[in-house]
Amino acid sequence: MTADPTPTPVPPLPQEAPDRSPWRDSTTSGLVQAALTGALTLVDPATFRPATRRCFRAGLALAVGAVGALGWRSGFRASLATAADQDGAGSGGAAEGSPEATEQRDPDDGVVPGATRPGTAGAPDARASRRVSTLGAIAVGGLLAGAVYASAAGGAAVDARVHRALAARGVARPRAVMAVGAAVLSWAVFELERRAPQADRDRADR
Repeated sequence: MTADPTPTPVPPLPQEAPDRSPWRDSTTSGLVQAALTGALTLVDPATFRPATRRCFRAGLALAVGAVGALGWRSGFRASLATAADQDGAGSGGAAEGSPEATEQRDPDDGVVPGATRPGTAGAPDARASRRVSTLGAIAVGGLLAGAVYASAAGGAAVDARVHRALAARGVARPRAVMAVGAAVLSWAVFELERRAPQADRDRADR
């Protein structure tokens, strides 16, 4: 009798990469952003000394730049992992332990597409992906920080005009009113950004 041939394993279907991270889409994230926006608006930069005002702007710019850099690096790692998964599924699947299945995984930067174990021919250097991730994060963070710091003076002028307008209309606590308005606006922007990917997918399915 002839033995039955070993069934060919069916590769898993590639999963669609999420447009945004679960934390970024969570209600907690939106509340934290709104609370931070309101708390920062409570601070009146017009009462600061010039040196303190510059330090405040620099700290705000650095914070925004750091958040942007971390977000870019996280998205880069997710794109690498998704590309590697799709490459593996598109190749029809490889047996575990074979050269095709020995993708090199980097603990910081995810899966490097097409990378193999050290010593195999044509294995891309995982350090190159790490360098791209780090340099890209530095560039994005630096650009965001510079933009925030450069626009801080104009933002402070608008802030002062709104404060004076509210005080002239008899508002007892103009900073508190501005903080509530800024928090509500931050939440509205968060909701729009959270629902935008789903709306795009709904339009594409029509």
